[in-house]
Order: sequence, then C-alpha cells, then structure tokens
Amino acid sequence: TRLEKGQARVQKMEDKAKADGKVTAQERTRIQHAQNVESRHIAKEKHDRQRDRNHDGKRDRPARK
Repeated sequence: TRLEKGQARVQKMEDKAKADGKVTAQERTRIQHAQNVESRHIAKEKHDRQRDRNHDGKRDRPARK
C-alpha cells in the first residue's frame, strides 16, 4: 500500500545515511522530516472514517438514501 511504500522509503533513507557509519545533521533533519510526513499520512488514514468498527468486513455507515 501507499503507507508501506512511504515507510520503506524512510527506511531506505536511514540505511543510506548509516552506510558510511556517520549520520550527519543534514541527513538526520531530512530523515526526521520524512518521518513526520509519513506520520501525518498514517494519522490521516487512521481517522478517515473508513474503518470497520465491528470487524465484520462490511462498512458500518449506512448507505445514503
């Protein structure tokens, strides 16, 4: 999914920064920014009212009339 790809991108950034054994302040700032962006994406999806509250595989909101 889109969130998983975003998390993988952040992990790749971290791995690349650690590759030379030293994470610079600039790299750390970029990684933190990417993590913040992904965190907002997660929070947005978590609260977008598309949840299945009773876990029966169906939408809980009734259809519009």
